[in-house]
Amino acid sequence: MTRIPSFALAAGIAVLALAPQAGARDFAGTARNVIPSGQYGSFPVPPGADAQAKMYDGLTPLFDRVGPSDLLRYFKSEALNVGGPAPTHVEPTPRAGLRIVRDAFNVPHITGTTRDDATWGAGWVTEEDRALLLAFGRGPAYVAAVDAPGLDAFGLVASARGFTPSAQARAFVARQTKVIQDAGPKGRQLLHDIDVFVRGINARLAAEGSPQPRWTRTDIYAVNALLAQFLGQGGGDEARRSEFLDGLRKRLGAGRGLGVFNDLRERDDPETPYSIDGRFPYGRVPEERTGNVVLDNGSFTASRAAAR
Repeated sequence: MTRIPSFALAAGIAVLALAPQAGARDFAGTARNVIPSGQYGSFPVPPGADAQAKMYDGLTPLFDRVGPSDLLRYFKSEALNVGGPAPTHVEPTPRAGLRIVRDAFNVPHITGTTRDDATWGAGWVTEEDRALLLAFGRGPAYVAAVDAPGLDAFGLVASARGFTPSAQARAFVARQTKVIQDAGPKGRQLLHDIDVFVRGINARLAAEGSPQPRWTRTDIYAVNALLAQFLGQGGGDEARRSEFLDGLRKRLGAGRGLGVFNDLRERDDPETPYSIDGRFPYGRVPEERTGNVVLDNGSFTASRAAAR
């Protein structure tokens, strides 16, 4: 069994995440989750689709009295290479080498003879479980990809408003193919995975008799831009923080000032509790800092102007 690659629009946001191969090691001693919205993405919602919502709601009255036994009761297992709770049923698909088993929460557990089998299956279940969200999110995703001024891509998705990208917008986003190709073998593998994933989505659309246009690589690029825009909304304070660093260096000296700054921003804090053994190269500070300028303290004034 392999964790399914997900292309889920959590709160209206879509992202492609390719899964590890079957038999991958699970580094988590305990892995559990709960998703109030559940796995079901169809409409009307079938009976029992609120099972996880009830579990989540069970935590509310406990407030600060949640204990280990409650975690086992109100969160379901997310362990890798472990089947979900019974009753389970096998979902038929047109692809040989692919096996999809749905557990009691309707979570799909995908087993593939090959990497392509599992990746194709991920596309299949993504369309099956998130059809409405994919349909609403694909057009507005191009707003994020081209950074259209005055338009909020996430707002379009959340309000279920459509957007039809022009041929020029699609061509602009399609340029990402060359960027990925230039990344070498890993880039070519990624493009292959995207193509297989898209074929899984389109196979499910065909099985449903859907009149929707078939998905393309470019659509995948666009929805990832939508995710990036959503995550980027938490930023915007870079200029003020740069000024703060400059102030610290002037008051405490270059070395000590930078040390205080790094301590306050809590990057890779060695005192942070963790649940997985080992260390992983993530978010390293680049050795070459060309192009990074520290703003003089007090030199920046924010503008109220906005794109129209």
